[in-house]
Amino acid sequence: LVIFLRLKDAWGDNLFSARDLSVFGEFSHSKANSLIGWAVDRGLLKKVGSGPRIKYCFNEESDLPTAA
Repeated sequence: LVIFLRLKDAWGDNLFSARDLSVFGEFSHSKANSLIGWAVDRGLLKKVGSGPRIKYCFNEESDLPTAA
């Protein structure tokens, strides 16, 4: 959850890919995909598009707290 708070604070409402998250968080692309899947399942993120060019954005309706 902390990585998503940091990402939202840094990138705001911009779209991002799993690769973007892996670079931002300094972990593997596989780990980024796992974290994104977890966040999508819980309604924190929404998918935009499909296939290899899929992007993600924060769900405005989620209860993700804002970073202080």
